[in-house]
Order: sequence, then C-alpha cells, then structure tokens
Amino acid sequence: KVASDLEYYSKELGIKHFSFLNSQINFSNEYVMELCKEIKKRRLDIMFSDSASFRKLNKDICEQLREVGCVKLWFGLESPITRILNLIKKDLTIDEAVAGLRMAHEAGFWIGLNIIVGFPHETDEEFKNLCRFVEEYKNIVNCWGFSSLEVHPKTPMFLHPEKFNIEIHHKYTRGEATFGYAFSEIGGLDWKSREKRATERVDHLSDVISPKFHRFFSNDYLIHALYSKYHTKETVSTKLEKYFK
Repeated sequence: KVASDLEYYSKELGIKHFSFLNSQINFSNEYVMELCKEIKKRRLDIMFSDSASFRKLNKDICEQLREVGCVKLWFGLESPITRILNLIKKDLTIDEAVAGLRMAHEAGFWIGLNIIVGFPHETDEEFKNLCRFVEEYKNIVNCWGFSSLEVHPKTPMFLHPEKFNIEIHHKYTRGEATFGYAFSEIGGLDWKSREKRATERVDHLSDVISPKFHRFFSNDYLIHALYSKYHTKETVSTKLEKYFK
C-alpha cells in the first residue's frame, strides 16, 4: 500500500521527495525489507527521510534503505546515560546505540538524534557525560533535537510518580504553548528549580553544536537538494562545511 501510494505520487504527480512521519520505519525487519523490495520493483525514483529505531537496525537494512532513496534518519536515543535508559525502560544500551549511529553513518545517512534532559534526579556528572557524548559524536550526528522532559497523562511517570521519586504538580504553559505537567524531585529540586535547570541545559547543549548553522543542517529541503546533486553524505558534509566557513 505504501509503495503503491508512492508510485502514484511520483509517477502521476511528479513528486520525488518525501518526509515520512513514522515513529520508526524499521519497527519490524520484515516490513522495511518488503517496502524496499516493492519500491525497487516499481522502479521509483524518489528520495525520503524517516525515523528509525536502533534496536532493529542492521547493515542490510541500512544498505537497502539507501538503495531505494532514503537519505536521512532520525533516532530517539533520549539519553546516553545508562541509569536513565534503565529508568525509562528504553530496552537499549549505549553500545547498541553507538553501533547503530556508526552503521547509519557508514551507510551514508544524514543522521538526526533526539536527546532529552531534565530526567528525575539528573546529576551534574550525568549531564557532563551527556555533553561529552554530544562532543564526541557531533561529527557523525548531523542534526540534534534537544528538549526538556515533559510528563504527560497516561505515561508511567504520571501514573506512578512514586516509582520515579517525583511529585506531580500543575499543568503549565510557556507563552501560547501548552506543555506537560510540572513535577518536583522528592528529596531534590522543586519544580521551578528543576525546570530552570533543564532549560539552561538545553541551551548549553544547543551551543555545543553551533546553533547558528544548525537550522540549515536539519532542513530536509536543503539536505534533499544537496543529496540530489552530490549523492553522498561525505560530499554533502564537505559542501556545507565549506560554505559555512
């Protein structure tokens, strides 16, 4: 069905570039390999971006996705801190995530990575380790999504705050934007102090990756255009870095 829709849009309407909004294109190996097979069978000349999971990523999937036109993948790591990954039951190790990043990089994908700060009882040392991770992998990861943790209804932290050693407070907004529920750390920061620190940490991480140019590196339109002309991640990166120097 997806391949048929793509065939209609590309061959009937002339649309060649797509940005998919899946939570993860490789939610199962069978699905992603069948999709690649169908795209190839229809000889679709397309280019697309999507989100993916580290847990089911392998070299064959990377190669097949690149072959059928995928040029950019977003991953949700959330945190490179083992304690936090265990806390949120991510079912992923740092080694697995790093291996996935390297695999995607070697396959030639433009890589996006989501990171969340402000988890319950996040320590200064944990944040330093997070900053070191960003510094170490910012030459492999091309665009980043930094955000502060929000607690929403029906999530484990909202339903069982005692398990996370937190206390849920009111729902809050910033300007016209509506966010989740404020929470404080039992035996730690109150909600105002926690929110202030999380915001400062997001700003700090943004500074690490040169925010002046980041809006270009994360722009799908630009990345697709550059891949269309230069074809490889190495050349696209070189052209962008040369321009911004």
